[in-house]
Amino acid sequence: MKVNKVDREEENICKVTNIDARMKALKEELGSRHNKMKVNEYNKKRAIFEYLKLSDENGGGKMEASLNVARMVFFDGGVWKARQIRNWANYWLLHNALPISYQGKHQKTIRLIDDEDVAEECHAWIRDQNYKVMPIKFKEFIEHNLLAKLGINKKKTINISTAVRWLHILGYTKQRQKQSIFYDGHERADVVQYME
Repeated sequence: MKVNKVDREEENICKVTNIDARMKALKEELGSRHNKMKVNEYNKKRAIFEYLKLSDENGGGKMEASLNVARMVFFDGGVWKARQIRNWANYWLLHNALPISYQGKHQKTIRLIDDEDVAEECHAWIRDQNYKVMPIKFKEFIEHNLLAKLGINKKKTINISTAVRWLHILGYTKQRQKQSIFYDGHERADVVQYME
């Protein structure tokens, strides 16, 4: 019989002891440190506290308790928020902390290579090199020519791994015959035959 992750978490939560003491500590934290917490953190901890209190009073009606708390604590309280509250409470019971939020942790900058003009400049330089480009030479081209042409006056550099990634984005691949040289692939036999 296969035991899934939810069942294991439920078993671990059942093993948690001193829930009353932990709820009392959480209530004290909410009362004494509410000025020092962010609103989001306070609302989550309050929802956990209210959920644990209601589920204890109801004798374990977790779904109903979480839905009531979601409507009581949050403006957009619904089924999804109730599920989140149950997840926060389970995590808090196991780790005595809120789960880490990854909201806003995505890349907020645009890559230079995604710009059409930058890509065209790179393609033109690679054509001038007879399509035989080493990542180190490509890196030097970007640092000395391309960034200056774009008006980036600061002493900017890129890593060789970035140069390799940009070459892949541009559609060039590394050839096995010669070490660290990237080719367009326009000289392959099938391409030459097609072009004739």
